[in-house]
Amino acid sequence: MIKAIVEIRLKRGVLDAQGKAIEEVLKQSALAGPDEVRVGKLVELTFAQDDNVEAQVEALCEQLIVNHEMEDYSYTIKGRGDE
Repeated sequence: MIKAIVEIRLKRGVLDAQGKAIEEVLKQSALAGPDEVRVGKLVELTFAQDDNVEAQVEALCEQLIVNHEMEDYSYTIKGRGDE
């Protein structure tokens, strides 16, 4: 089985409301936190066969999964002897 892990993040300049909320909680807590928090999504796609997996992932991301106005994405392919 082949697995594609797609990481989706808001583009720089797009307000990340979830990230800002986490930042505020961290500032109010006694824990030292990071200067900035950005929240993203992780999508796992599983394929039974290794037939043009990269092309399939690209097509799915370009046409369905990613909102290109607001989001960027990257992906990795696992299951080709690298697990």
